Amino acid sequence: MHRDRPKDVKNAAPRRLPGRSAQHAAAAQRASALADKAVRWPAAADGVVGGAGPRSLSLGPVAVTASSSSARRVRVLDRASTDRTGVRGVLVEIASMAAGPSGTSPQRISVDYSGFGHAYGANWPSRLRMFAYPGCLLTTPKLAACQVATPIASKVDPATQTVTGTASATQPAQHEHGGGAGRCRRVVVGNG
Repeated sequence: MHRDRPKDVKNAAPRRLPGRSAQHAAAAQRASALADKAVRWPAAADGVVGGAGPRSLSLGPVAVTASSSSARRVRVLDRASTDRTGVRGVLVEIASMAAGPSGTSPQRISVDYSGFGHAYGANWPSRLRMFAYPGCLLTTPKLAACQVATPIASKVDPATQTVTGTASATQPAQHEHGGGAGRCRRVVVGNG
């Protein structure tokens, strides 16, 4: 089958798909707005959840809810500390305040990514996930065993710009590479 082509291609009217140019213009406008928007990473913060403290704790855009009465120290790490680990995202440390193993109680973690969701380009929020890392991630981040990411079941909600997951005993609380690291778990919100 042959299509009829205009003999004078130079003077032929350009073909446009309906609505296509409007979509491109809107996408370009959104990209420009994101490029102008400053990235706001969470500031360093810490607190205690559970035990004699509150069951829920908000540290800037990071909220943690404990499901047991065991006290946990929660720490949001600053950008420089997170960058040293090679992680692209937000780094949260959850540590048992009791001696011995960290126990089995899960903690629900929710992170509002509205301030940094555009940090690594378009659609990065759609790829956000939570991961648990061994306790040695901060002390020896170049060691391969400290870079092992275990996925945490998490869900991204674009309407509220949050990613939420539950860190539980099924995630590693590694006992190698030093004493207190065994009772500690690093949770990362990012691409691992």
